[in-house]
Amino acid sequence: MTLRGHTLTVRAFGATHTGRVRAGNEDSFLIGDAIFAVADGMGGHQAGEIASDAALEPLRELDPLDVTDPSDVGEVLATSVRSANAVVVERAANDPDLEGMGTTLTAVAVREGQLYVAHVGDSRAYLLRDTERMSQLTTDHTLVERLVQEGRLSRDEASTHPQRNVITRAIGHEATVEIEILPPITLKDGDQILLCSDGLSGPVTDEAIATTLSETVDGDAAVAALLAKANAAGGPDNITAVLVRVGERWASQAPASDEADTKTTQQITAQPNGEAAATTEDSEEEGGEQTTDGAPVQISIDTSPPTTDEPWAEKMGRVGAPKGAEPTTERRGRRFTAGKIVAAVLALTIIAGLLVGGGLLLLSRSYFVGEHRGMIAVFRGVPQPILGVSAARVLPQEITTTPVSDFPDFRQQAISDGLPAQSLDDARRIVEDLQTQWRESRSSPDVGEPLVEPTPGP
Repeated sequence: MTLRGHTLTVRAFGATHTGRVRAGNEDSFLIGDAIFAVADGMGGHQAGEIASDAALEPLRELDPLDVTDPSDVGEVLATSVRSANAVVVERAANDPDLEGMGTTLTAVAVREGQLYVAHVGDSRAYLLRDTERMSQLTTDHTLVERLVQEGRLSRDEASTHPQRNVITRAIGHEATVEIEILPPITLKDGDQILLCSDGLSGPVTDEAIATTLSETVDGDAAVAALLAKANAAGGPDNITAVLVRVGERWASQAPASDEADTKTTQQITAQPNGEAAATTEDSEEEGGEQTTDGAPVQISIDTSPPTTDEPWAEKMGRVGAPKGAEPTTERRGRRFTAGKIVAAVLALTIIAGLLVGGGLLLLSRSYFVGEHRGMIAVFRGVPQPILGVSAARVLPQEITTTPVSDFPDFRQQAISDGLPAQSLDDARRIVEDLQTQWRESRSSPDVGEPLVEPTPGP
């Protein structure tokens, strides 16, 4: 179900904790205007903390609601992640004490009912939907995950592998970084998106995380409970969680007023000018559980799509209207009729020229991943028909035996709509990623089981 035409309310909550072993906290998180992120720094206490915070700088400047074309949000998000890599690389180059620092970065943006995800490292993004089991949206960029995908390790072997902490991608380690960019996901009322560092996903199982999110109505309490579970399991690493709840279901279950909220909460309400007004209330955490280093923060924003009944024609103006004195009604009518005929003929001529001259070029240079007779396949062209005529054809040699019906509903919809690719190689990469997800879902009942346990502190 799409939420277009409805108001989409997004409520976000976040908190971080040092854990029970580490001396300092190298994690950072961001809750902004429709953008949310988690970063897990590495390279020593000071360097890791600096790396994770620096990686969030370009994202703090990004507001997905200001992007002119909603379809560009994913690329804008990816550009910000690339900028984050450049920032961390530059910081390390300018300070010998920071040499070798890096960070994971998992960021999501919400715009007009669509979720955009960009990811580097082994922090995670999950989607929890009522009608489906919790899905791990991101892939861990670790050595053991690669070995599992290649069939050289089982999930059980990976969980105890001596190199389970080795990360294959990170922000700040190289001048360029490969970013995992997911196709947009259509959100539904009641969806929950969780971003977390491996300090949570390591010691706490996916099943325990899903149960906590499903059973805890209050967002602050849900985040606090997740951190408490990680600490109860030993808290071997820094723990960070950002919870994004979508739709009126969660808005209607929120406290009636700020005064009614007795937890340590910062209430932030997005203002029309893009600034935020904040008030802070302090109190003890419920039940005497392990407290967070920073107060959980909560934000409520409205990301409703623009109305479709705006007087766009008036804003465009009367293109082609004669200057000077207004003609008589009869002459104006004749000119209008003749103008319509000329415009129609001209438009048809242009369209025909585009179809003949540019159609073949479009078909030959554009690719996307879609569904062909129930299976994932690569197409040449574009998913949308042009003037009611299909502008795509399947590549016979790129038809797979991977059934679309085995994927979660949101992924099936995205495949059916067509996943655009920048090239044939890019389309093959998308197919490979989908097939990896498919194999994992069939090979293990515990999809997304934590693969990397946090490295014990000194």
